[in-house]
Amino acid sequence: MFNELQWMKNFRGAMLVVRVMRLARVARIFKLARYSTGLRAFGETMKKSAAELSMLGMFLLTGIMLFSTAIYFFERDEPNSKFYSIPAACWWCVITMTTVGYGDLVPITAGGKVVAAMASVCGIIVLAFPISMIIDKFAESTACWHEDDIAPKKSKARRALF
Repeated sequence: MFNELQWMKNFRGAMLVVRVMRLARVARIFKLARYSTGLRAFGETMKKSAAELSMLGMFLLTGIMLFSTAIYFFERDEPNSKFYSIPAACWWCVITMTTVGYGDLVPITAGGKVVAAMASVCGIIVLAFPISMIIDKFAESTACWHEDDIAPKKSKARRALF
């Protein structure tokens, strides 16, 4: 018994080291971002798109709460339904609205299927609007970064000719 407890403590320590190493890898990516035009443009885009990202989050959260509650109330009395709680329905709604669709939870009743169709259509609409704005800002950022990178190269080439 004592050996098993000691082994578990050592295992937890090893897992802590693995987690720290993962964190160091992420930090290294951020350090390398200084040299990558794409990563710098991505970071700048995320900063500029804070309003769109918060709008996306609020719309998704509102839809998840609305549709998960609705599907739970339609499906709760069905004997073969897997929607046994609102959190389980929230999981289904997140997967449906983000268009992942695992298929582990499926509505059985007609009302549940109508809610599922509405949730998937609303998820597509909610994701499309802010993401298109974010992509537009990313295109602007990459264009600016490429102009900044190309301008010094052109001046060096001109100096070499003269």
